Amino acid sequence: MKLLFCLLSIGLLSAQALRTVPFKLVRIDPALDAIVTADAKLEILGEHFGLTEGPVWIREGNSGYLLFSDCAANVIYKWSPTQPLSVFLERSGFTGTNNLNVGQVRAGRREDDGTFTVLNGGTLFHLFSTPPHTCQVQIPPEANVIARRAPIPLFGAGLIEAIPDETILALEDSDDRDANGIRGRAAHIEDVATRLERIGRFGWKAQQATLLAFSGDAYRNEMGITNDLFPNETALGIDPDRLKLCSPTRGIEDVRDRRTRMRGIDNFANFLRFLAPIERGPIDDTVRAGEFLFGSVGCAACHVPVLTTGPSAHPLFDRKPVPLFSDLLLHDVGTGDGIDQAAARGEEIRTPALWGLRFRRPLLHDGSAPTIGAAVVRHANEARSVVENYGALSDGEREQLLAFLASL
Repeated sequence: MKLLFCLLSIGLLSAQALRTVPFKLVRIDPALDAIVTADAKLEILGEHFGLTEGPVWIREGNSGYLLFSDCAANVIYKWSPTQPLSVFLERSGFTGTNNLNVGQVRAGRREDDGTFTVLNGGTLFHLFSTPPHTCQVQIPPEANVIARRAPIPLFGAGLIEAIPDETILALEDSDDRDANGIRGRAAHIEDVATRLERIGRFGWKAQQATLLAFSGDAYRNEMGITNDLFPNETALGIDPDRLKLCSPTRGIEDVRDRRTRMRGIDNFANFLRFLAPIERGPIDDTVRAGEFLFGSVGCAACHVPVLTTGPSAHPLFDRKPVPLFSDLLLHDVGTGDGIDQAAARGEEIRTPALWGLRFRRPLLHDGSAPTIGAAVVRHANEARSVVENYGALSDGEREQLLAFLASL
């Protein structure tokens, strides 16, 4: 993968010998000239990355530098107009204890009788604020459950959205009728986009059922942009009068475009809907043997290899196989974060999809597993027999199973 950057009208006149890439800029609106100059160049800053995110421009005086991450290598790189590409931070997703140092933070209180108490009206606590920090949220002192969550990859999200509720419900086995110890439970929620009862599938707690609801949630909770679905600012514990001083914007911030009638959340949902899933890696005899073991030890009971979309007027989503390796159900497999949310209890986590696993590190909801093998042995409770079966494999068989997982 190459990282390309368009040198705009912000004083980035590089003395470095970067290779330019031929491109044509189509100006639909003359207002673009105020942002991108007519002589803008598209240049290659670096090559041979796995999966990149960014870049972000950090201004310093009259210049600055770019940061972008190679997710597969877990490295953040830095580039400036006067310095060559360099490593800015290695092991960028870890702290010294292998936990995420940047992620969503949720908190609450677990009472002695086991009930969960929501504090200050919610569980999401933003630990970063803008100067002068007069609206800095703090976790209440009475909180005894604090959880960090890593973001979930969203490629193939449109296919997941197109899986019928009935397909997920058919996999439900909350009473363990087949006596295998696994008690998957569907998340019955109200979809904020349609106000209908749906089966949740997006988020660690399966708290959203549609990409429009998921987008509205992300706009408000991740970027602080209020919208029609989530119209109120999230600043738990902050007095409303103080919040008005910190956020002077009144009303909904994500408004419809006068020409397209689309909101930002509509555009974001459409973008997510058409993100293609990542293709499988190379498959050889070792991987095939591992795939057989994946089923025989019991992994496929929760990580169902393939689900199918329902009928759709759009050919991309019409009765298509979805090899996501998830049943999209809630399970207690010993990796829950203790937070009750939507239909999910504290000990439950929605089965994460495994497609694209080879590009993801660290693993589990809190990033506490540095390797695939470490994530496997962390499973317990409903998955206890599966972990025991995994432990009974020979060294060679475990290598085959891990090779299969690393091919996803």
